[in-house]
Amino acid sequence: MNRKGVVMKNLILIVTNKNDEHADRIVSVLDELGEHTCRFNTEAFPLRIAATLSCSGASLKIPTRVAENSGLVDLNEVKSVWYRRPTPPLIPDRKTEEGYARFIKNESETALWSLYTTLDAFWINQPLSHRLLERNKLLQLKKAALVGLTVPDTIITNDPDVLLGFADAHGGVVAIKLLKGDWFRERNSEIPLLVFTQRVASDQIREHYEDIKLTPILAQQYIEKALELRVTIVGEKTFACAIHSQDSEHTRTDWRDYDLEHVKHEPFELPDEVRVKLGAFMEKCNLSYGAIDIIVTPEDEYVFLEVNPSGQWLWIEELTGMPISKTLAELLAYPPR
Repeated sequence: MNRKGVVMKNLILIVTNKNDEHADRIVSVLDELGEHTCRFNTEAFPLRIAATLSCSGASLKIPTRVAENSGLVDLNEVKSVWYRRPTPPLIPDRKTEEGYARFIKNESETALWSLYTTLDAFWINQPLSHRLLERNKLLQLKKAALVGLTVPDTIITNDPDVLLGFADAHGGVVAIKLLKGDWFRERNSEIPLLVFTQRVASDQIREHYEDIKLTPILAQQYIEKALELRVTIVGEKTFACAIHSQDSEHTRTDWRDYDLEHVKHEPFELPDEVRVKLGAFMEKCNLSYGAIDIIVTPEDEYVFLEVNPSGQWLWIEELTGMPISKTLAELLAYPPR
């Protein structure tokens, strides 16, 4: 408490999972800054973590044995929260009927949602904004267009005739992307497969005409690339990395099919006009952090693709030396009023 009787908050809550190396890095940097942190690995709730929530002021408390400062954690002391890829609650190992297991999972996730939406602190990012935007490419594109960013022509459809017409209108080739998950597991296989963006021609659409009716598809006009940008925005600071994806066949369509040995990564200076529009986009989305993907065309046009509210950055930091981790940790340590 300061001289004016105001309670001084001094705890940083990190809502994440036990396997997140990005959280490991941020905790390490916060330690160097002398900050007090509590790491809440959500898969440990409710089996190993007990949470007590109320709406009487700021009386939220979480007794936990996995926090760095083990024991009872008073959430009244939380000044900032990093909402970083929490995972679903872990269901007890003992034999639990499917109906009961689903009940436990649903009740636990709903309790956590109450925590996320009532804790009075600075958030990176606010869970309501995060949930609204995550894997919602169409909404992201609409917001980007509203601030003047160039976006690709995009449709979501399970009508093969519409998809064919869309492809024909864009030179007979489109980019096909998943709406939600990037991972796919084949029948009788324990190995998950990452589904990358696919460059699909009209003939392929005709070949799979009936299959297209089974599920909605997100299709975009295929944008030719000179290079791609991963723009990481932390508060008011912008870190743009050029990814020379066209230098490798692996990454020409989707740079996530990594080929770091042959694909150069380097800091990139964004034009002021693009940087300002990205700032306006972040404000419109109510985001303090975002990993944004942009195409730079051979004609030097900047085309916005998407923002990931909890996107990765460590590989960029390691390849370019840009201080993204330090900047994010400082934003948590010294949150805006």
